[in-house]
Amino acid sequence: MDQVLSAFATYGVTMSAINGTFNMIHPDLNARQEGLQRLRELALACESLGTFRHHALHRDRDPNSMWRRHPGNDAPDAWDDLLHTMERRSPSRRKPG
Repeated sequence: MDQVLSAFATYGVTMSAINGTFNMIHPDLNARQEGLQRLRELALACESLGTFRHHALHRDRDPNSMWRRHPGNDAPDAWDDLLHTMERRSPSRRKPG
């Protein structure tokens, strides 16, 4: 973290947001849980990095690529998995005011 903050200061960089994209409807529950854990850790780092925004996107059922369309995306269980994953996300940390 110190290296990142030092580089920000050296180059005059600020961070407006962090992208925490992971496959929220991956067919493997363990993969979804790992993604949630990484998202939580990222959210906790936001304030130290000077941002209060983190973004996360869902993807799809393809077990090998979250960028490739999969027919299972339209199944009711994919929607259920997305809702369940979203409920387990860490709460947003918003800057007061």
